[in-house]
Amino acid sequence: MFEDNLQHDAQEFLCSLLVNLQETENEIKKKVEDTRKVYNRSLNDKNLWAKTLSCNNKSRGCSPLEELFHGRLLHQTKCLTCEDAKRRFENFQDISVPVKKEPKVYDAKKAHTFSPTPKKGQDNESLGWALSQFATVEHLSGDNKYFCENCLTHTEAEISTCFDKLPKILTIHLKRFTANSLSG
Repeated sequence: MFEDNLQHDAQEFLCSLLVNLQETENEIKKKVEDTRKVYNRSLNDKNLWAKTLSCNNKSRGCSPLEELFHGRLLHQTKCLTCEDAKRRFENFQDISVPVKKEPKVYDAKKAHTFSPTPKKGQDNESLGWALSQFATVEHLSGDNKYFCENCLTHTEAEISTCFDKLPKILTIHLKRFTANSLSG
């Protein structure tokens, strides 16, 4: 799984494990389907084949891994002039959320403190707050206006992300560290 001998965290391991399980499951499904096709050609009694299919019909559709760990996000960009909305769906198996608020101004003292455990006085937030940061609405204006294909001009817009379909098991990756371009 991890062949480069580098350190990886539990979230990366889980993602890699789920991808490998999904690939193995797909390979097995393909072999089963190939076997069914060969069996179907040699089978004379179509009623018996129909009974076999109905018994295995539960395996059709979404796999147990997809049902448990895969969800779908809805990304929407809405023009505030004509209110036209562009929607894009994205499948996911985990989400990354912040653990604490990012400092607005560069502070050399705080820039070099990378502790995964909270210290007294740090602004740590709740899981509800972290999820709300993941699904915030961003307002595009000024130099960052959106080009609306309906209005054919740059206009103010809102970009939002929300959950369209939640998995039964939601994997949340806590972003404990922030990248700071000023710290090198």
